[in-house]
Amino acid sequence: MPAGRPAKRVAPAVRPPSARRAALTRPTEPDLPAPPVRRRRIASAAAGRPDDLPKDTASTASMVAIVTREVLKQLREDRDAALPPPSLPAPVLPAPEMPVAAPLDLAVTGALSSLVDSNIYPGVRSVPRGPLASLASRPNPTGTSTLAPVMLRLLNAALTEGTRHAYKHAVTSFTAFSTTHFPASSVFPASIGALAAFVAHLFSQNYAPATLLTYMSALSYVHKLADMADPTQHFVIKKLLAGAQKLAAKPDTRLPITPTVLHKIVDATPFIVSSNYVCYMLQSMFLLSFHAFLRIGEITVHSKARHASVIQVSDVTISNSSLTLVMCHFKHNTSGRPVTLSISRTHDKYCPVLALSRFLTVRGTVQGPLYAFANATPVSRNFFCNHLTKTLKYAGLDPDKYKGHSFRIGAATAAADSGLSETQIQTMGRWKSSAFKRYVRIPVLRMSQR
Repeated sequence: MPAGRPAKRVAPAVRPPSARRAALTRPTEPDLPAPPVRRRRIASAAAGRPDDLPKDTASTASMVAIVTREVLKQLREDRDAALPPPSLPAPVLPAPEMPVAAPLDLAVTGALSSLVDSNIYPGVRSVPRGPLASLASRPNPTGTSTLAPVMLRLLNAALTEGTRHAYKHAVTSFTAFSTTHFPASSVFPASIGALAAFVAHLFSQNYAPATLLTYMSALSYVHKLADMADPTQHFVIKKLLAGAQKLAAKPDTRLPITPTVLHKIVDATPFIVSSNYVCYMLQSMFLLSFHAFLRIGEITVHSKARHASVIQVSDVTISNSSLTLVMCHFKHNTSGRPVTLSISRTHDKYCPVLALSRFLTVRGTVQGPLYAFANATPVSRNFFCNHLTKTLKYAGLDPDKYKGHSFRIGAATAAADSGLSETQIQTMGRWKSSAFKRYVRIPVLRMSQR
Protein backbone atom coordinates (compact mmCIF):
# COMPACT_ATOMS: atom_id res chain seq x y z
CA MET A 1 0.00 0.00 0.00
CA PRO A 2 1.49 3.42 -0.93
CA ALA A 3 2.65 5.64 1.90
CA GLY A 4 0.36 8.45 2.95
CA ARG A 5 -2.74 6.73 1.61
CA PRO A 6 -5.29 6.03 4.31
CA ALA A 7 -6.12 2.39 4.92
CA LYS A 8 -9.47 1.25 3.60
CA ARG A 9 -11.83 0.29 6.33
CA VAL A 10 -13.65 -2.99 5.79
CA ALA A 11 -17.04 -3.21 7.42
CA PRO A 12 -17.50 -6.38 9.44
CA ALA A 13 -19.93 -8.88 8.04
CA VAL A 14 -23.32 -8.63 9.66
CA ARG A 15 -24.58 -12.05 10.76
CA PRO A 16 -28.24 -12.76 11.26
CA PRO A 17 -29.53 -12.83 14.88
CA SER A 18 -29.89 -16.62 14.83
CA ALA A 19 -26.23 -17.01 13.94
CA ARG A 20 -25.19 -14.63 16.71
CA ARG A 21 -27.22 -16.61 19.27
CA ALA A 22 -25.65 -19.84 18.09
CA ALA A 23 -22.20 -18.32 18.50
CA LEU A 24 -22.96 -17.28 22.07
CA THR A 25 -24.12 -20.77 23.04
CA ARG A 26 -21.30 -22.58 21.26
CA PRO A 27 -18.85 -24.16 23.74
CA THR A 28 -15.31 -22.96 23.73
CA GLU A 29 -14.11 -26.51 23.10
CA PRO A 30 -15.46 -28.87 20.49
CA ASP A 31 -17.76 -31.72 21.70
CA LEU A 32 -16.20 -35.14 21.88
CA PRO A 33 -18.20 -37.78 20.03
CA ALA A 34 -19.93 -40.37 22.22
CA PRO A 35 -18.46 -43.86 22.04
CA PRO A 36 -20.17 -45.88 19.34
CA VAL A 37 -21.06 -48.70 21.76
CA ARG A 38 -22.76 -46.33 24.18
CA ARG A 39 -24.70 -44.69 21.34
CA ARG A 40 -25.98 -48.04 20.08
CA ARG A 41 -27.00 -49.10 23.60
CA ILE A 42 -29.01 -45.94 24.17
CA ALA A 43 -30.68 -46.28 20.81
CA SER A 44 -31.66 -49.88 21.43
CA ALA A 45 -32.98 -49.08 24.90
CA ALA A 46 -35.09 -46.28 23.49
CA ALA A 47 -36.45 -48.65 20.89
CA GLY A 48 -37.38 -51.16 23.56
CA ARG A 49 -35.32 -54.03 22.12
CA PRO A 50 -34.63 -56.54 24.89
CA ASP A 51 -31.95 -58.31 22.88
CA ASP A 52 -29.60 -55.31 23.19
CA LEU A 53 -29.81 -55.01 26.98
CA PRO A 54 -26.58 -55.48 28.93
CA LYS A 55 -25.72 -59.07 29.63
CA ASP A 56 -26.42 -58.88 33.37
CA THR A 57 -29.70 -57.06 32.79
CA ALA A 58 -30.92 -59.63 30.29
CA SER A 59 -29.92 -62.37 32.72
CA THR A 60 -31.92 -60.82 35.53
CA ALA A 61 -34.92 -60.21 33.31
CA SER A 62 -34.87 -63.78 32.05
CA MET A 63 -34.70 -65.12 35.59
CA VAL A 64 -37.76 -63.16 36.72
CA ALA A 65 -39.55 -64.24 33.57
CA ILE A 66 -38.92 -67.91 34.20
CA VAL A 67 -40.02 -67.70 37.83
CA THR A 68 -43.23 -65.83 37.08
CA ARG A 69 -44.01 -68.07 34.15
CA GLU A 70 -43.66 -71.10 36.40
CA VAL A 71 -46.13 -69.66 38.91
CA LEU A 72 -48.62 -68.89 36.16
CA LYS A 73 -48.25 -72.41 34.79
CA GLN A 74 -49.19 -73.83 38.18
CA LEU A 75 -52.51 -72.00 37.99
CA ARG A 76 -53.40 -73.78 34.79
CA GLU A 77 -55.11 -77.14 35.03
CA ASP A 78 -54.77 -78.27 31.42
CA ARG A 79 -51.42 -77.18 30.01
CA ASP A 80 -52.18 -78.49 26.54
CA ALA A 81 -55.31 -76.42 25.92
CA ALA A 82 -54.86 -74.07 22.98
CA LEU A 83 -56.22 -70.57 23.44
CA PRO A 84 -56.78 -67.92 20.75
CA PRO A 85 -53.91 -65.45 20.39
CA PRO A 86 -54.46 -62.32 22.51
CA SER A 87 -54.16 -59.96 19.57
CA LEU A 88 -57.79 -59.30 18.75
CA PRO A 89 -59.53 -56.26 20.26
CA ALA A 90 -61.99 -56.72 23.11
CA PRO A 91 -65.67 -56.05 22.37
CA VAL A 92 -66.87 -52.49 22.90
CA LEU A 93 -69.20 -52.22 25.90
CA PRO A 94 -71.75 -49.50 26.64
CA ALA A 95 -70.42 -49.17 30.16
CA PRO A 96 -67.14 -47.27 30.51
CA GLU A 97 -64.18 -49.57 30.49
CA MET A 98 -61.48 -49.34 33.12
CA PRO A 99 -58.03 -48.72 31.67
CA VAL A 100 -56.47 -52.10 31.09
CA ALA A 101 -53.23 -53.13 29.49
CA ALA A 102 -53.18 -54.03 25.82
CA PRO A 103 -53.15 -57.77 25.06
CA LEU A 104 -49.49 -57.66 24.10
CA ASP A 105 -48.53 -56.02 27.39
CA LEU A 106 -48.67 -59.17 29.50
CA ALA A 107 -45.14 -59.30 30.82
CA VAL A 108 -44.15 -58.84 34.43
CA THR A 109 -40.97 -57.08 33.37
CA GLY A 110 -40.29 -55.35 30.12
CA ALA A 111 -37.59 -57.27 28.35
CA LEU A 112 -39.10 -60.60 29.26
CA SER A 113 -40.34 -62.24 26.11
CA SER A 114 -40.43 -65.56 27.93
CA LEU A 115 -42.52 -64.32 30.85
CA VAL A 116 -45.72 -66.11 29.96
CA ASP A 117 -45.89 -69.73 28.97
CA SER A 118 -46.69 -69.95 25.27
CA ASN A 119 -49.18 -72.70 25.96
CA ILE A 120 -51.29 -70.24 27.96
CA TYR A 121 -50.76 -66.95 26.15
CA PRO A 122 -49.30 -67.73 22.69
CA GLY A 123 -47.34 -65.06 20.90
CA VAL A 124 -47.02 -62.68 23.83
CA ARG A 125 -43.96 -60.45 23.75
CA SER A 126 -43.53 -57.12 25.49
CA VAL A 127 -41.11 -54.48 26.71
CA PRO A 128 -40.14 -53.46 30.25
CA ARG A 129 -42.78 -51.61 32.23
CA GLY A 130 -44.43 -51.62 35.63
CA PRO A 131 -42.93 -51.85 39.12
CA LEU A 132 -40.46 -54.54 38.12
CA ALA A 133 -39.08 -52.65 35.16
CA SER A 134 -36.35 -51.14 37.33
CA LEU A 135 -35.12 -54.65 38.06
CA ALA A 136 -34.60 -55.28 34.37
CA SER A 137 -32.63 -52.03 33.93
CA ARG A 138 -30.43 -52.22 36.99
CA PRO A 139 -26.91 -53.58 36.51
CA ASN A 140 -26.27 -56.77 38.41
CA PRO A 141 -22.55 -57.49 38.43
CA THR A 142 -22.83 -60.39 40.86
CA GLY A 143 -25.32 -62.40 38.80
CA THR A 144 -28.66 -63.69 40.08
CA SER A 145 -29.21 -66.97 38.28
CA THR A 146 -29.04 -68.87 41.58
CA LEU A 147 -31.85 -66.75 43.04
CA ALA A 148 -34.51 -67.94 40.60
CA PRO A 149 -35.40 -71.05 42.64
CA VAL A 150 -35.62 -68.89 45.76
CA MET A 151 -37.97 -66.45 44.05
CA LEU A 152 -40.17 -69.31 42.88
CA ARG A 153 -40.25 -70.80 46.37
CA LEU A 154 -41.23 -67.45 47.89
CA LEU A 155 -44.03 -66.90 45.38
CA ASN A 156 -45.36 -70.40 45.96
CA ALA A 157 -45.17 -69.99 49.73
CA ALA A 158 -47.34 -66.89 49.53
CA LEU A 159 -50.33 -69.13 48.76
CA THR A 160 -51.41 -72.23 50.63
CA GLU A 161 -51.79 -75.45 48.71
CA GLY A 162 -55.56 -75.23 48.97
CA THR A 163 -55.57 -71.67 47.65
CA ARG A 164 -53.37 -72.61 44.69
CA HIS A 165 -55.72 -75.48 43.88
CA ALA A 166 -58.76 -73.19 44.05
CA TYR A 167 -57.06 -70.49 41.96
CA LYS A 168 -56.08 -73.00 39.29
CA HIS A 169 -59.67 -74.22 39.03
CA ALA A 170 -60.96 -70.63 38.83
CA VAL A 171 -58.54 -69.68 36.04
CA THR A 172 -59.45 -72.81 34.09
CA SER A 173 -63.17 -72.09 34.45
CA PHE A 174 -62.82 -68.48 33.32
CA THR A 175 -60.64 -69.47 30.38
CA ALA A 176 -63.23 -71.98 29.17
CA PHE A 177 -66.06 -69.46 29.61
CA SER A 178 -64.22 -66.63 27.88
CA THR A 179 -63.13 -68.67 24.87
CA THR A 180 -66.69 -69.95 24.42
CA HIS A 181 -68.66 -66.73 24.84
CA PHE A 182 -66.05 -64.12 23.84
CA PRO A 183 -64.05 -65.81 21.07
CA ALA A 184 -63.09 -62.48 19.48
CA SER A 185 -61.54 -61.19 22.69
CA SER A 186 -58.32 -62.11 24.44
CA VAL A 187 -58.70 -64.08 27.66
CA PHE A 188 -56.14 -62.02 29.51
CA PRO A 189 -56.28 -59.15 30.19
CA ALA A 190 -59.93 -59.84 30.90
CA SER A 191 -62.40 -57.25 29.66
CA ILE A 192 -65.01 -55.85 32.01
CA GLY A 193 -67.74 -57.30 29.80
CA ALA A 194 -66.33 -60.83 29.91
CA LEU A 195 -65.73 -60.63 33.65
CA ALA A 196 -69.22 -59.28 34.36
CA ALA A 197 -70.78 -62.03 32.24
CA PHE A 198 -68.69 -64.61 34.08
CA VAL A 199 -69.98 -63.39 37.45
CA ALA A 200 -73.56 -63.58 36.15
CA HIS A 201 -72.91 -67.07 34.81
CA LEU A 202 -71.59 -68.32 38.15
CA PHE A 203 -74.52 -66.79 40.01
CA SER A 204 -77.02 -68.39 37.60
CA GLN A 205 -75.35 -71.73 38.30
CA ASN A 206 -76.09 -71.26 42.02
CA TYR A 207 -72.49 -70.71 43.04
CA ALA A 208 -72.22 -69.35 46.57
CA PRO A 209 -71.16 -65.69 46.97
CA ALA A 210 -68.04 -66.87 48.77
CA THR A 211 -67.11 -68.94 45.71
CA LEU A 212 -67.60 -65.91 43.47
CA LEU A 213 -65.19 -63.96 45.66
CA THR A 214 -62.65 -66.78 45.46
CA TYR A 215 -62.86 -66.80 41.66
CA MET A 216 -62.38 -63.03 41.53
CA SER A 217 -59.40 -63.29 43.87
CA ALA A 218 -57.84 -65.86 41.56
CA LEU A 219 -58.28 -63.68 38.48
CA SER A 220 -57.01 -60.65 40.37
CA TYR A 221 -53.92 -62.61 41.39
CA VAL A 222 -53.15 -63.60 37.80
CA HIS A 223 -53.54 -60.03 36.52
CA LYS A 224 -51.32 -58.59 39.25
CA LEU A 225 -48.71 -61.29 38.80
CA ALA A 226 -48.56 -60.46 35.09
CA ASP A 227 -48.39 -56.71 35.85
CA MET A 228 -51.77 -56.01 34.25
CA ALA A 229 -54.48 -53.67 35.51
CA ASP A 230 -56.84 -55.53 37.83
CA PRO A 231 -60.35 -55.57 36.31
CA THR A 232 -61.89 -57.18 39.39
CA GLN A 233 -61.65 -53.81 41.13
CA HIS A 234 -63.93 -52.14 38.59
CA PHE A 235 -67.04 -50.48 40.02
CA VAL A 236 -69.39 -52.71 38.00
CA ILE A 237 -67.73 -55.93 39.15
CA LYS A 238 -67.84 -54.86 42.79
CA LYS A 239 -71.53 -54.04 42.56
CA LEU A 240 -72.29 -57.36 40.87
CA LEU A 241 -70.60 -59.19 43.73
CA ALA A 242 -72.45 -57.10 46.29
CA GLY A 243 -75.74 -57.88 44.57
CA ALA A 244 -74.96 -61.59 44.53
CA GLN A 245 -74.21 -61.43 48.24
CA LYS A 246 -77.60 -59.88 48.99
CA LEU A 247 -79.71 -62.02 46.68
CA ALA A 248 -78.11 -65.30 47.70
CA ALA A 249 -78.16 -64.61 51.41
CA LYS A 250 -79.70 -67.59 53.16
CA PRO A 251 -79.88 -68.38 56.86
CA ASP A 252 -77.36 -70.95 58.00
CA THR A 253 -79.57 -73.88 58.94
CA ARG A 254 -76.75 -76.19 60.01
CA LEU A 255 -77.25 -77.32 63.57
CA PRO A 256 -74.30 -77.52 65.95
CA ILE A 257 -73.05 -80.88 67.12
CA THR A 258 -73.43 -80.22 70.82
CA PRO A 259 -71.84 -82.39 73.54
CA THR A 260 -75.11 -84.32 73.78
CA VAL A 261 -75.21 -85.00 70.04
CA LEU A 262 -71.50 -85.83 70.07
CA HIS A 263 -71.98 -88.51 72.70
CA LYS A 264 -74.85 -90.04 70.72
CA ILE A 265 -72.89 -90.42 67.49
CA VAL A 266 -69.84 -91.77 69.33
CA ASP A 267 -72.06 -94.41 70.94
CA ALA A 268 -73.64 -95.23 67.56
CA THR A 269 -70.35 -95.78 65.73
CA PRO A 270 -69.80 -99.46 66.73
CA PHE A 271 -73.20 -100.29 65.25
CA ILE A 272 -72.58 -98.90 61.78
CA VAL A 273 -69.08 -100.33 61.13
CA SER A 274 -67.78 -103.84 61.64
CA SER A 275 -64.05 -103.09 61.89
CA ASN A 276 -62.54 -102.10 65.22
CA TYR A 277 -59.90 -100.14 63.32
CA VAL A 278 -62.50 -98.00 61.52
CA CYS A 279 -64.61 -97.69 64.67
CA TYR A 280 -61.72 -96.36 66.76
CA MET A 281 -60.69 -94.05 63.93
CA LEU A 282 -64.15 -92.52 63.47
CA GLN A 283 -64.72 -92.08 67.20
CA SER A 284 -61.39 -90.28 67.51
CA MET A 285 -62.17 -88.09 64.50
CA PHE A 286 -65.56 -87.10 65.94
CA LEU A 287 -64.18 -86.25 69.38
CA LEU A 288 -61.07 -84.45 68.17
CA SER A 289 -63.06 -82.45 65.60
CA PHE A 290 -65.23 -81.09 68.39
CA HIS A 291 -62.60 -80.42 71.06
CA ALA A 292 -60.03 -78.94 68.62
CA PHE A 293 -62.53 -76.85 66.59
CA LEU A 294 -61.37 -78.69 63.47
CA ARG A 295 -62.42 -78.02 59.93
CA ILE A 296 -63.18 -81.17 58.01
CA GLY A 297 -60.43 -80.36 55.52
CA GLU A 298 -57.84 -80.51 58.31
CA ILE A 299 -58.38 -84.25 58.88
CA THR A 300 -59.66 -85.49 55.50
CA VAL A 301 -58.38 -85.23 51.94
CA HIS A 302 -59.95 -84.48 48.56
CA SER A 303 -57.18 -86.00 46.51
CA LYS A 304 -53.95 -87.93 46.97
CA ALA A 305 -51.95 -84.83 46.08
CA ARG A 306 -52.97 -83.06 49.29
CA HIS A 307 -51.80 -85.53 51.91
CA ALA A 308 -49.35 -83.10 53.47
CA SER A 309 -52.01 -80.48 54.19
CA VAL A 310 -53.86 -82.55 56.81
CA ILE A 311 -52.82 -83.24 60.39
CA GLN A 312 -49.87 -85.63 60.51
CA VAL A 313 -48.88 -88.18 63.14
CA SER A 314 -45.83 -86.06 63.90
CA ASP A 315 -48.12 -83.14 64.80
CA VAL A 316 -49.53 -84.98 67.84
CA THR A 317 -47.98 -85.51 71.27
CA ILE A 318 -49.84 -87.37 74.03
CA SER A 319 -48.95 -87.12 77.72
CA ASN A 320 -50.57 -88.39 80.90
CA SER A 321 -52.63 -85.23 81.29
CA SER A 322 -53.24 -83.84 77.83
CA LEU A 323 -52.87 -83.97 74.09
CA THR A 324 -50.79 -81.40 72.21
CA LEU A 325 -51.70 -80.73 68.60
CA VAL A 326 -49.55 -78.56 66.32
CA MET A 327 -51.63 -77.05 63.52
CA CYS A 328 -49.37 -76.22 60.58
CA HIS A 329 -51.90 -76.02 57.75
CA PHE A 330 -55.19 -74.26 58.31
CA LYS A 331 -57.35 -71.65 56.65
CA HIS A 332 -56.13 -68.03 56.72
CA ASN A 333 -52.66 -69.06 57.95
CA THR A 334 -50.91 -66.69 55.57
CA SER A 335 -47.97 -66.20 57.92
CA GLY A 336 -47.12 -69.91 57.92
CA ARG A 337 -46.66 -69.92 61.68
CA PRO A 338 -48.07 -73.05 63.37
CA VAL A 339 -50.60 -72.92 66.19
CA THR A 340 -50.34 -75.29 69.16
CA LEU A 341 -53.49 -76.56 70.84
CA SER A 342 -53.59 -78.32 74.20
CA ILE A 343 -56.55 -80.59 75.00
CA SER A 344 -56.89 -81.93 78.53
CA ARG A 345 -58.09 -85.41 79.45
CA THR A 346 -61.71 -85.67 80.59
CA HIS A 347 -61.30 -89.13 82.20
CA ASP A 348 -64.48 -90.58 80.71
CA LYS A 349 -65.36 -92.66 77.65
CA TYR A 350 -65.82 -89.50 75.59
CA CYS A 351 -62.29 -88.27 76.29
CA PRO A 352 -60.60 -87.15 73.03
CA VAL A 353 -57.16 -88.02 74.41
CA LEU A 354 -58.23 -91.54 75.32
CA ALA A 355 -59.93 -92.04 71.94
CA LEU A 356 -56.84 -90.95 70.00
CA SER A 357 -54.53 -93.10 72.14
CA ARG A 358 -56.73 -96.13 71.48
CA PHE A 359 -56.70 -95.47 67.74
CA LEU A 360 -52.91 -95.06 67.66
CA THR A 361 -52.49 -98.47 69.29
CA VAL A 362 -54.04 -100.10 66.22
CA ARG A 363 -52.74 -97.63 63.68
CA GLY A 364 -49.14 -97.49 64.81
CA THR A 365 -46.83 -94.52 64.60
CA VAL A 366 -45.91 -94.77 60.91
CA GLN A 367 -45.39 -91.26 59.57
CA GLY A 368 -48.09 -89.77 57.41
CA PRO A 369 -51.62 -88.40 57.81
CA LEU A 370 -52.95 -88.98 61.31
CA TYR A 371 -56.22 -90.47 60.14
CA ALA A 372 -55.51 -93.17 57.58
CA PHE A 373 -56.66 -96.70 56.92
CA ALA A 374 -54.57 -99.78 57.63
CA ASN A 375 -53.10 -99.56 54.12
CA ALA A 376 -51.93 -95.96 54.85
CA THR A 377 -54.58 -94.40 52.59
CA PRO A 378 -55.79 -91.11 54.12
CA VAL A 379 -59.45 -90.77 55.03
CA SER A 380 -61.40 -88.97 52.34
CA ARG A 381 -63.97 -86.28 52.89
CA ASN A 382 -66.71 -88.42 51.38
CA PHE A 383 -65.97 -91.36 53.67
CA PHE A 384 -66.13 -89.15 56.75
CA CYS A 385 -69.37 -87.42 55.73
CA ASN A 386 -71.08 -90.66 54.71
CA HIS A 387 -70.33 -92.31 58.04
CA LEU A 388 -71.35 -89.19 59.94
CA THR A 389 -74.72 -89.41 58.20
CA LYS A 390 -75.05 -93.09 59.15
CA THR A 391 -74.30 -92.44 62.82
CA LEU A 392 -76.77 -89.54 62.93
CA LYS A 393 -79.50 -91.72 61.45
CA TYR A 394 -78.76 -94.52 63.88
CA ALA A 395 -78.92 -92.04 66.78
CA GLY A 396 -82.35 -90.90 65.62
CA LEU A 397 -81.22 -87.46 64.41
CA ASP A 398 -81.95 -85.70 61.13
CA PRO A 399 -78.77 -85.99 59.01
CA ASP A 400 -79.91 -83.15 56.74
CA LYS A 401 -79.49 -80.68 59.58
CA TYR A 402 -75.90 -81.64 60.43
CA LYS A 403 -72.82 -81.29 58.26
CA GLY A 404 -69.11 -81.81 58.71
CA HIS A 405 -68.79 -78.19 59.84
CA SER A 406 -71.31 -78.82 62.62
CA PHE A 407 -68.46 -79.98 64.88
CA ARG A 408 -66.83 -76.56 64.62
CA ILE A 409 -70.15 -74.78 65.07
CA GLY A 410 -70.90 -76.87 68.13
CA ALA A 411 -67.46 -76.25 69.63
CA ALA A 412 -67.85 -72.47 69.28
CA THR A 413 -71.36 -72.61 70.75
CA ALA A 414 -70.29 -74.72 73.72
CA ALA A 415 -67.26 -72.51 74.37
CA ALA A 416 -69.40 -69.38 74.42
CA ASP A 417 -71.94 -71.02 76.71
CA SER A 418 -69.20 -72.04 79.14
CA GLY A 419 -68.15 -68.41 79.56
CA LEU A 420 -64.96 -68.29 77.49
CA SER A 421 -64.03 -64.85 76.20
CA GLU A 422 -64.24 -63.89 72.54
CA THR A 423 -60.46 -63.74 72.35
CA GLN A 424 -60.15 -67.27 73.73
CA ILE A 425 -62.73 -68.66 71.31
CA GLN A 426 -61.11 -66.86 68.40
CA THR A 427 -57.70 -68.29 69.32
CA MET A 428 -58.95 -71.83 69.90
CA GLY A 429 -60.82 -71.87 66.61
CA ARG A 430 -58.06 -70.10 64.67
CA TRP A 431 -60.44 -67.42 63.42
CA LYS A 432 -58.73 -64.29 62.13
CA SER A 433 -61.71 -62.09 63.02
CA SER A 434 -64.95 -62.11 64.94
CA ALA A 435 -66.54 -64.31 62.25
CA PHE A 436 -66.97 -67.04 64.86
CA LYS A 437 -69.91 -65.09 66.29
CA ARG A 438 -72.18 -66.31 63.52
CA TYR A 439 -71.43 -69.87 64.64
CA VAL A 440 -72.55 -69.38 68.21
CA ARG A 441 -76.09 -70.68 68.77
CA ILE A 442 -76.71 -70.67 72.49
CA PRO A 443 -80.51 -71.26 72.34
CA VAL A 444 -80.02 -74.42 70.28
CA LEU A 445 -77.40 -75.68 72.72
CA ARG A 446 -79.63 -75.19 75.75
CA MET A 447 -82.59 -76.86 74.04
CA SER A 448 -80.47 -79.92 73.24
CA GLN A 449 -79.38 -80.20 76.87
CA ARG A 450 -82.93 -80.47 78.21
